[in-house]
Amino acid sequence: MNARASRRAKGKRAEGKGYRHSNQPSGEQLRREDDRLLRENEELRRKVAERQRQIAEREKQVADGERQIAEREKQVADGERQIAEREKQIRR
Repeated sequence: MNARASRRAKGKRAEGKGYRHSNQPSGEQLRREDDRLLRENEELRRKVAERQRQIAEREKQVADGERQIAEREKQVADGERQIAEREKQIRR
């Protein structure tokens, strides 16, 4: 039997006896890791929801600011119109 066939045969014997490689995690380790990942996922979802709430609040603030700017621009335009009318009156 050549070296490759020998290794293959050893691998099949090991699989049949339920041996596992030392670097493979156990079922308990996998469950703990799964639980940790689920908690981490939930925390990230919570943070995303909080950031979305903050973004919505900031968007509302921006919209309010834009509305105030529009009102002020209208006031300026009205003021300029009044000034122009008064200047006409003064010239007469």
